[in-house]
Amino acid sequence: MSYNCPNCQRVLDDRQLAHCSSCGAPIPESLRFTEEEIAARELMGDFQAEFERLVQLDKEWRDYFAQQTAERSGSTERRDDTEISNQARLTRRR
Repeated sequence: MSYNCPNCQRVLDDRQLAHCSSCGAPIPESLRFTEEEIAARELMGDFQAEFERLVQLDKEWRDYFAQQTAERSGSTERRDDTEISNQARLTRRR
């Protein structure tokens, strides 16, 4: 549902305002947000901000653990290659 100014018929940008931001005409109470709606929108804004922060933190942790896993697997492969090379040298000496 769209909410339009009764005077200029433009879509109301902010239903918390008492006057239309386009023409300055008063906005009837029936078109404005109630106090409960304003509180709910503020709460939802706080929730959305916190959720976005947690999404970013999750991404950072996933990247960190992926990097740590890659470094460990790389060092394990190098260690395995070194052990194989050492065993091959010992075998040749015998």
